[in-house]
Amino acid sequence: MIYHILNGYTCCFYKDSSNLIFGDSISGKYGFDKDLYLQPFYNHWRHKSYIFNMIKLFNELLIKYADHRLLFVPVTIFLIISLPLWFFAGSVVTPILLGFLLLIVITVQIHLYRKTCIDMDHQQRNIQALVDLHTRIDFRLPLPSLDNWTASPELITRIFYLMKLHQPGVIVELGSGASSVCGGYFCEHLGGGKLITLDHDNNYAGLTRKNLNNHSLDSYVDVRHAPLMECDVNGSTHTWYDLKAFDDIHTIDMLIIDGPPHKTQLHARFPALPLLFSKLSKHAVIILDDASREQETEIVRRWITQYPEFETEFIPSDKGLCILTRKPEA
Repeated sequence: MIYHILNGYTCCFYKDSSNLIFGDSISGKYGFDKDLYLQPFYNHWRHKSYIFNMIKLFNELLIKYADHRLLFVPVTIFLIISLPLWFFAGSVVTPILLGFLLLIVITVQIHLYRKTCIDMDHQQRNIQALVDLHTRIDFRLPLPSLDNWTASPELITRIFYLMKLHQPGVIVELGSGASSVCGGYFCEHLGGGKLITLDHDNNYAGLTRKNLNNHSLDSYVDVRHAPLMECDVNGSTHTWYDLKAFDDIHTIDMLIIDGPPHKTQLHARFPALPLLFSKLSKHAVIILDDASREQETEIVRRWITQYPEFETEFIPSDKGLCILTRKPEA
């Protein structure tokens, strides 16, 4: 079966050994007239079929935006070096240029191999964490998707471990989602604790409420819509959650920071500690997701400089986790 788009209509051609059939998939009318329908259309598009096949093949390549530097940077370097050499030395430098090109190809291949090994290791850890979760918690329904855009199984397992270790009374989560559902199950399993989760996106907050209701966890989790607003942080203006959402929260025993999205502004998650520091309990635990990113690394450095009473523990997961706790009193 061959599909083409012509003048707004989707046309289908079915070919067998005996005949050719033309079909208009929009009107549902089918008929047979090889000379009238097929031949002019075939002649018009025959010379372009190779171009379409090449475009289709290119679109099927598993190339992401992050891979552009692996494609364009080596090619650009090669062109910058090769063109002047070719202009001044001619064919004499051909073996050198081919060798240099081969070096670039091998280097990129080694990089991709190492990256694949790291990704497979993270996948194995996430699978292990997910299996561990299901052996400890009796989930009534399938969990929301735990993919690259949500909390990873490693993060959720770490939250469960810290909740079981510290038995927090009030847990505040910045950024709702699958982790909110899991947090509700953890509170239920441990027999205590209240999770307050905030989201700047009202639609996403509504989806979280729906998931919690489906899992019968409404009594353990309070979902709040807190739009992003300008606020003052140590004399600087930042965009962060509406502080009115925290008015009735007097003590925070565990703070899970997975928002706002880092694209909202530079160091988007920095205000969390300065603005909520006065509400943190004596034994409060702070969990920062995506700690492997450059901005989050800088955020932690600034936090430790401003609040030296905290110490950090870095967990090398796929996105990186950073755990902050107060130093033991001397």
